[in-house]
Amino acid sequence: MTRHGAVLRLRGRPAAELRRTCVALDEAGCDTIYLEQDFTACAAVAALARRARVCCLTTSRDSAAVARAAETLDYFSDGRFILGLGPLAAEDGPYSDAAAAERTIEEVLERVRKLPVLVAGDGPGPGRLAARVAGSWLTAASPDGLRDWRGEVRRASRLGASIPRSDGAVAHVRPEAEEVVAPLTRVLRSADEAVAWLEAATA
Repeated sequence: MTRHGAVLRLRGRPAAELRRTCVALDEAGCDTIYLEQDFTACAAVAALARRARVCCLTTSRDSAAVARAAETLDYFSDGRFILGLGPLAAEDGPYSDAAAAERTIEEVLERVRKLPVLVAGDGPGPGRLAARVAGSWLTAASPDGLRDWRGEVRRASRLGASIPRSDGAVAHVRPEAEEVVAPLTRVLRSADEAVAWLEAATA
């Protein structure tokens, strides 16, 4: 079954509009609400949403601060929080984004065990890291690009491989549950409006 997610890009909008949009998405059946870098806004969304998972995408390398935020968000969301690493640059190797993120997440998981992790980014580095440490991979890779990493992903027994849609990225939440994710740059004022947006954005 295909799931649907939204990356909120409403920075600078009034807090009331962010709250209204999150409630509308949640009531419309959006599976995951993503925020970029902002753990504070993510906590507010986690407290508002009743069923949607909440994912914060971060590039922070302060593992102690990330762990504290993850503990708080896990609590406010009743266990529906996902820690997102990235977006990460494509390169792999000992000095790459992926290597730095791997060191960070290892330290975070020592403090917050059983924390769901998502890796965001395209290319060898994010692909390898997703296969090693994550339960989800958010990627806009082409079908050919995904095919290159399908073997490693399957050997890790964590991720499925499928074909991304044209306008969004695919989060491989489980092999049987593909999630199509699209950026949201406008305020949604009702569940009906959110349903229409989800259908159009992830079609």
